[in-house]
Amino acid sequence: MSPDIEPDLIKGRMRLLGSFRRYLEEANYQEVQTPILHGSLGGFEKGTGFSTFSSSLGERLWFRGAPELYLKRLMIGGQGHGMDRVFELATCLRDEYNEGAPRTGYDRPELTLLELYETSSDDPWSLEELFRGMIDRGITVLEADGLLGSRGAEAVGALRGTWQRQDFNSLLQTIDAGLDLERLQKRSVDQAQAMGVTGASLQAQAIEARAGDADLRETAANLAYRGGDLAQYLRAGPQGYWYDFIDHAFQTQVAPTLMRPVIVHGLPLESSPLAASTDGIHCDKWELYMGGVRIALAQRELMDAEAQRVRFKHLDHLRAIGYELLPEPDEAFIAELERWPANRPLIGMGVYVDRLAGIILGILAEDGTGQERMIPNLFKGPAS
Repeated sequence: MSPDIEPDLIKGRMRLLGSFRRYLEEANYQEVQTPILHGSLGGFEKGTGFSTFSSSLGERLWFRGAPELYLKRLMIGGQGHGMDRVFELATCLRDEYNEGAPRTGYDRPELTLLELYETSSDDPWSLEELFRGMIDRGITVLEADGLLGSRGAEAVGALRGTWQRQDFNSLLQTIDAGLDLERLQKRSVDQAQAMGVTGASLQAQAIEARAGDADLRETAANLAYRGGDLAQYLRAGPQGYWYDFIDHAFQTQVAPTLMRPVIVHGLPLESSPLAASTDGIHCDKWELYMGGVRIALAQRELMDAEAQRVRFKHLDHLRAIGYELLPEPDEAFIAELERWPANRPLIGMGVYVDRLAGIILGILAEDGTGQERMIPNLFKGPAS
């Protein structure tokens, strides 16, 4: 047997995947499968991605970075036919830019995502209990099979214990106590409201105002430079995009300190083009960090076609001024979205299964490496 094969880790990961699947089926979620090859690098996938060429079709096809848009399209088309709760365990391919972090081990090009969606609630916090139950079931299965070694005991105890909740802005203030990101973000909304702008138009005006706000950009850039190692995409565009700087600061200076389970909320609207927003400032979203990495997120989905068009238009604007690593707007998705009933809720959750499994099995390092030990012979990067 090859020395890099560790049977208990391989079995442990697969037992976890199986337990997650059974848990969701028992909770009346329907497992589905969506396309791996996409006609464009659409949705939220930031980066150059991976592509191939189909000789028979005569076109370039992209390997998915996430199944999100196709899962939503499936739910739109399956209305009234038992597709109110769906999930997929999806193999995805991403480059290092997708997570916005400079740590090259943060994700391997090939990773497993669990995504689920449901229409019975408009509160993404309701998914926390479901997620905790899913994790507890998986740990119980590993314990029964003797696959949970002592190296994962501390992480298991933390996952079964209390999860802290912390505000995004407050966490950034651990870098700079004088930072008031909320005030800088809110100015754009106040200006739009003073002009009587509401709804999707308010979001559009606020997003564009923040993109051109020199004070906001300078504040964000100063935080990012403290973290060092600015990725190439942060230098794209004529002046740099404020949220990319903020995200870089968070990933390099805050996330590595979040070793025990912490739910981060109050994230900027710009952190997710596919999440709904109530106030034009924040996403209706939370993210779970542990071991220095993000392992899950849940959000109220943006299912308003006009508001989604606004978000995609903003990405197009950024691309036009030099941000070439942004995804293309998906017009087919927007056309499908027109069929979604007004005010019908949809919430969703995404879980980075390999990171979570690596934490439970006690092999995930602080730089994100270790996941490859559960998938033997996984691509490890260029030869040194």
